[in-house]
Order: sequence, then C-alpha cells, then structure tokens
Amino acid sequence: MTDLNAYRARVGEWLAANTEPRAEARRGDPLGLGREFTPDVLAAERALQRKLHEAGYAGITVPEEYGGQGLTPAHQQVFGEEARPYVLPDFGLMGHVCFDVCIPTMLAHASPEFLARRIPAILSGDDLYAEYFSEPDAGSDLAGVRTRAVRRDDGTWLLSGSKTWTSGGHYADYGMCLARTDWDQPKHRGLTWFAVPATAPGVTVRRIKQITGDADFCEEFFDDVVLTDDDVIGTVGEGWKVTQTMLFYERAAAPAVRSGPATSPGQPAGAAARWPRTWSGSPPKPGVTPTRRSGTSSPGPTSTTWPGPPSGPAWAS
Repeated sequence: MTDLNAYRARVGEWLAANTEPRAEARRGDPLGLGREFTPDVLAAERALQRKLHEAGYAGITVPEEYGGQGLTPAHQQVFGEEARPYVLPDFGLMGHVCFDVCIPTMLAHASPEFLARRIPAILSGDDLYAEYFSEPDAGSDLAGVRTRAVRRDDGTWLLSGSKTWTSGGHYADYGMCLARTDWDQPKHRGLTWFAVPATAPGVTVRRIKQITGDADFCEEFFDDVVLTDDDVIGTVGEGWKVTQTMLFYERAAAPAVRSGPATSPGQPAGAAARWPRTWSGSPPKPGVTPTRRSGTSSPGPTSTTWPGPPSGPAWAS
C-alpha cells in the first residue's frame, strides 16, 4: 500500500505539471466519431502519447522488455484514477482498438522478437494499429475470410483481397490482418494473422461515407502486397486461436469504448493506461468459436457453409 501511495503521489504531481485539465464536458463524441484526425490533430495526439511513454506512464502493465513498465494492475488503476481530470491522448475508436484489443492480442500470441520490435513503437504513439478483419463476405462468420496470403519461393508472402468497416483505418499506420494461408484446410484452420503497413505498395485505403456524412470507417484493398515472416502474428495456420483472443478483448473493451476515455469510475484513463485492464472474464477456451454480429463485438451465429477458395482473375494464384 505504501508503494501505491507513493506511486499515486508521483503520478498526480507529474500530471499536474505536464498535462492540461480536462473540461467538465466530454470533448465531443466519446468514440471520436465524426472527429477529423487531420495530420495536425494526429501529430498533437502522438506527441502527448510520446510524452507519457517517456515519463513511464504508457504500457503500465506491459512487460519491460517490450517497452512497458512491468507494474501491476493496481498501479494502472491508480494512474487511471489520478488521470481522470486531465487531457490524455485520444485516438478515437481506432485508439481503443489499438490499445485495448491489438496490444493484448499480440502479447498473447506474437513471438518475443515481434513484440520487442512492435510494442514499443505503439506505446510511444509512433505506430497505430487498426483491425483488418471483416470482409464483404465474412462479417458475422469471420472464419469465412477470403483474403489470401501465398508464400513464395523466396519465403515472402503475397497478400491479396479486401477488408471493410475498419474503424479509423485512414489514419492507422498498420492493420492486423486475417488472411487464409492454406485453402486445403477446413475454414477454421489455415488462417494466419499479419501486421500490414497501411502505406505498403499495393495497399489502397478508402473511406466509407455514411448517411450522416461522417467517414469514420474504411475499406482496404490488397493487390499483391509483399510481407515477410517478420510480419506474422502467432503461428502460421493457427490464426483462429488469435481470432478467439481478439474477439474476447473486443467484448471486454466494449463498456469502456461506449463510455469514452476517463469517464467511468474505476476505468483506466486514456491510451497510456488502457492496456491491460483487470477483466472480470477469462480468455476463450480452446474449441470455443466466438463470432461477431455485424456492427457489434458480440457473438453471433456461425455459418457452417464454407464456399471454398474464390475464383476469378483477382484471386488467381
């Protein structure tokens, strides 16, 4: 308790000296919907995230070897309580995806080498990750993805296909992308996750304009995007295990996403403290196949019909 009290005092002192007080009213929509993340806006949010990271208040419970602080959930809770009155980095809905979903999923499945390269850049605000997940024909039935990654003789991968309804995809630096790597396996097997640079040759990102006039979601097209084994998240062919973990964290993060940053008592405040929370649930058990209903992160019905590999020029191997 003495350690936590001392930590609380240090946090409070640092926040008062280095951040701005938060206005009583929320800063716009709690999800950041409708907010335009211009280059200037994004640069300011990244700078504040970097400031937190350099001070030791980003990735509070993330292992030290991956750029975090290696502290306890209790320390994270203290930071959240002290930070509630202050303005912290806000990357909108994509920020929740990046810090609440992508980071814990990576930590659960990616190799130590991947984590040592990637996590520090996320915590510092240099790299932001979206989810390249749903497809036009794979919404609630996520195992039906038809985006493919083919391994070439030189060991690299060629990624082809498309994704849709990506939150904040237009200002993400990377996307965690689910692709089919083995068409001879049943649809819940032969899947692999990749970290795809949003600006890589062959990647096209288009914003989706909604009836409200907002364009917070995107679709992505992959035209023979070259990837390497360094971009693989988890084990090749076992991407459904990663998917189960990701869906668990999506569901666990949903209450905080709805309430917005630093508005719910007891919740960590801002991107610096958001991962990992002390969840009331447990990660999915082997054999459980959670799915996502369209427009939500809740489980939905699973189709057992697998149409097989796509055909046509766009999918030619």
